[in-house]
Amino acid sequence: MSQPHSTRLTLRAHLLLWQLAVLAPLLLAALLHHLYLMPRFIHPLQKIADEFTGQIIQVKSLQSALNLSIAPIDDYVINGDQRELEIFSLQRQHVEQEFAVTRAIPFATTEERELAEAAWNEWIQAQKSADDLLRIAHPVRKTGLDEKAKRFEHRVDTASVRLQELYNSLYQQVETARVVAHSTHAEMHLLTVAAFIIAIVLSVLIGSSLIRSILANLESMRARVGRIAAGEREQVVDAAGIHELDQLVDTFNVMTRKLQAHDAMLQELASHDPLTCLENRRVFDLRLAEELQRAARYHHPLSLLMLDIDHFKVINDSYGHLAGDAVLRKLATIITHIVRPVDHVFRYGGEEFTVLAPETDAEGALSLAERIRETVAATAFPVSASTEINLTVSIGVTTGFGETAVMEELLAQADKAMYRAKATGRNRTCRYLPATTSDLSESASARKSIS
Repeated sequence: MSQPHSTRLTLRAHLLLWQLAVLAPLLLAALLHHLYLMPRFIHPLQKIADEFTGQIIQVKSLQSALNLSIAPIDDYVINGDQRELEIFSLQRQHVEQEFAVTRAIPFATTEERELAEAAWNEWIQAQKSADDLLRIAHPVRKTGLDEKAKRFEHRVDTASVRLQELYNSLYQQVETARVVAHSTHAEMHLLTVAAFIIAIVLSVLIGSSLIRSILANLESMRARVGRIAAGEREQVVDAAGIHELDQLVDTFNVMTRKLQAHDAMLQELASHDPLTCLENRRVFDLRLAEELQRAARYHHPLSLLMLDIDHFKVINDSYGHLAGDAVLRKLATIITHIVRPVDHVFRYGGEEFTVLAPETDAEGALSLAERIRETVAATAFPVSASTEINLTVSIGVTTGFGETAVMEELLAQADKAMYRAKATGRNRTCRYLPATTSDLSESASARKSIS
């Protein structure tokens, strides 16, 4: 027996029920997204990334400050300049400030806290060695000044090693957080797909047109989100026509962009000098080892230039450290423009730079060094809005072959050559030669200057 027309659901009511049946799962998905997925996935991931990135940056800042504290002591031991002690005092205060910030960090593990404390203890011992050193009058430095300076440098190096271990631990935690993010990402994907499967099942009972629309959108999202879950972070997810899906997609895209930015920032911090944008000492050691292996394989020469700005401390004292920073940046640009594309330029430390010149013999290396020296001497360096200065550099050059050269020996030879250039008048290039021939061979301009 059929129901009276007055008791049947109208077409409008059927359409309303159909809309409610379709929208209910979508609303559920939106609630899951805002009340569960966002607090559990996006916000914690952002907090973890920011926290560990900040800790890593602070540890690297402290490590840099520690390494810079060695230079004034070395210069004092070598030159006996009392002004180096003032610089060391300022650098010591800077290191202690950096330690105060680092030790206040709530590290996640006991091991990390112990590494931070171990670095601090080494610094305390280093300060004791420095105090012992400073109590010795410079004219009698032969009686123990050099040995105490070595003990100070050893303590600082040990503290730097502990900080490097701390950095590695923090970086490993970032990697672990990424693994957790991938796992949560998969869970998020499953929950989202499950909610929309309900919408698909209900939609099948009502109309095939809605089924095709939802299936098309879900398939597009599933494919792209699947690629992100597989590690393709550059993949951009896009959805068409469904507001809730678009919100979810935007969240995914923001997350992937931030992860990419954090990866790039960590890589930059680990490999480049932030002031000059040149590769740093860590990368220099790796490059030098690689080039030595290549030179050994093909029996080709490899030259190393070590460059130091003459009287750089006078620039800092006269015009300020900001002016000194500007000089370093411009000098880095000059060297980079002069060398070949196959050469490598590094900021070695302080006002020292190094150049690796593969496939370059001794004469070619001397020629390259002279071009750098002459260009620097002929260039005006602005130190203020209305003031420009001229400066010079001293360059040490050495050449080796992969089958005979040892990294430490090559560095020591370039260093000796550079200090001979300084000792014989500065603004010159000196090449290292074995002691049996001649300690060093000056360039033509250096010989002319001596005569």
